[in-house]
Amino acid sequence: MAPVIESAATVGIPSSIGSYGRPRSGVVVHYVGSSHVSRGSHASCRAQVRGWHSYHRNGNGWAGLGYHFCVCHHGIVMTGRGLNRVGAHAPGANASHVGVLIMLGGSQRPTANQLKGFREFRSWLGRKGVRSSNVTPHSRWISTSCPGNHLRSRVSSNSWGAGGTIPSTGGSSGGGASTEDDEMSLINLRKGDGKKNGRREHVIALQGLILKAGGSLPEYGTDGDYGDETAEGLRKVRKSVGSAAKKGWGNRVSGHAYAQLMQAVAKRQD
Repeated sequence: MAPVIESAATVGIPSSIGSYGRPRSGVVVHYVGSSHVSRGSHASCRAQVRGWHSYHRNGNGWAGLGYHFCVCHHGIVMTGRGLNRVGAHAPGANASHVGVLIMLGGSQRPTANQLKGFREFRSWLGRKGVRSSNVTPHSRWISTSCPGNHLRSRVSSNSWGAGGTIPSTGGSSGGGASTEDDEMSLINLRKGDGKKNGRREHVIALQGLILKAGGSLPEYGTDGDYGDETAEGLRKVRKSVGSAAKKGWGNRVSGHAYAQLMQAVAKRQD
């Protein structure tokens, strides 16, 4: 199905922002950061985009909204800079990649309509000559928590199907504010983390990914504490994708461990 795409004029921002360009090499996914995005009428979604445009122009001194497109919780795609402009969303990717803001923040998860809208939009981008299979998180281009754990996991495992293929982290879909740390990568979680040091939600996310990757947590399951069982579960998942996975290699989520974990998740979904 074709996505619902609104023009910049319909959203209420200029129809030409920034210099001419042809970003066709891929897609970079973003979120708004630690603050939750209000989920009301679509008129309020447009108003939020206009607000970000004003902030990027007047606060950052840019030509205007840095993203090429925004996808709201209704699944409607709103045009920002559009397909033929250089973006201002990720250093090193602004001229080559389409910047897409999925309108959520903090511990919010994308809605089913949002996922559907993004899937259909990727297909549309492909028909326009964009390498839409090449989707990267903002954090691939610069040190940042963006686009948050929920979206980063989906990018890593290429899971954009309705029904939620990424395991729950136990967070809410709205409500109070979160901190940047709440949305940091699972990298550097280590044995001993969990309820006692306030990292329970991060550990639950890790444990959910271990199970999604075909690992086993038979005694404690997703209890939010990184103990011997979780460490061994991670080690065995790493071994399943070819890692040497020596003794103790599940005691910390190193960069290699995280990449192998997500490789195992993707392998199970093929």
